[in-house]
Amino acid sequence: MTKFCDFDIKKQLSHPLFVKIRSEHKEIWEIAQNLLSDPYMGNQLLQKLKGHHLKEERFIFRQIKDHPRLSEGGPMCTYFYDEQIHSPPLSIAKDLLGEEILWRDDQQDLVKTSSPLLIPLGEHRAIISLLSFLINRQGDEKLRAKVNRELLRILKSNIQKEENCFFKVCIKLLGYDGLNQADQDWQKNLSIK
Repeated sequence: MTKFCDFDIKKQLSHPLFVKIRSEHKEIWEIAQNLLSDPYMGNQLLQKLKGHHLKEERFIFRQIKDHPRLSEGGPMCTYFYDEQIHSPPLSIAKDLLGEEILWRDDQQDLVKTSSPLLIPLGEHRAIISLLSFLINRQGDEKLRAKVNRELLRILKSNIQKEENCFFKVCIKLLGYDGLNQADQDWQKNLSIK
């Protein structure tokens, strides 16, 4: 397996897979910021998020889930982990929505192992649940505004974690060959919904 050299971080972070993910993040963030002013954007955002999350979970998370070095994230990951402990997105979504946030069937194996991947998975579930609430329910304006604020905060935090921490973890664990495989899988499945 070909590995990246530590001194070549700019080249590593410019891998085509990360370029695609950053592009999707930008598009998702732009739609999300206009959600309250244009409620019709909700379904478009939901489809984009579901597809994006499924690709991350299938083509990246599945490759690294059993790696023994998965929990070696570095200082930025420690910062984000601390944030997770104090403001867990699933708990915030549960409190706001008044209902349990359930894991999808295809996520159960990671839930059972208490993997560090539960941090981004939990964010994915919270984001989808909060967005679904905004799309499907006519709530009072104050609650909708609060749900929207939390949705944006969790989404922004998820994007920051991925771009400042998770990409670097992927580089360490997957190496060049693994990133290339994930990129090929991602490219073949651009239309996942």
